[in-house]
Amino acid sequence: MAVANGSGVPGLAGRLRVQLNSAGYHTSIPALNAPAAVPATTIYYVAGYEPDAKAIASGQLSLPATVVKPMPNPSPVPQAATQGAEVLVIAGADIGGITTNTTEAPAGNTIAPPTTPKSTPTTVAHTATTTRTTVAVHTATTVKAA
Repeated sequence: MAVANGSGVPGLAGRLRVQLNSAGYHTSIPALNAPAAVPATTIYYVAGYEPDAKAIASGQLSLPATVVKPMPNPSPVPQAATQGAEVLVIAGADIGGITTNTTEAPAGNTIAPPTTPKSTPTTVAHTATTTRTTVAVHTATTVKAA
């Protein structure tokens, strides 16, 4: 899976990539810049990956299924940069950096890594306690007789 920024908003592809990774999608290709600005986000897929592309559109980006399209030839992003990607998200100006959905990747999704149990972070609060200890010190004093 690859994510390219066509929105003109700096860092958008990187933020989307992190969001998709967090949801269980495998985005091993670094975030890319699209060769040109695009007004609307499009999610392209290669044969067999349409269900994944639709799940990303609706479950992760809150976009309609109409943004999902078969990968054109030639690819909208140079193929050398997206080698091995089954799904390509080109983020457009329509989402401009607003990503709020954090739904998990659906069961049966073919581009997500195997499911492993997630550990739940635990926060432990510690309360500082001050203890005062009084110690009596005795010192021996020797007095010489004059």
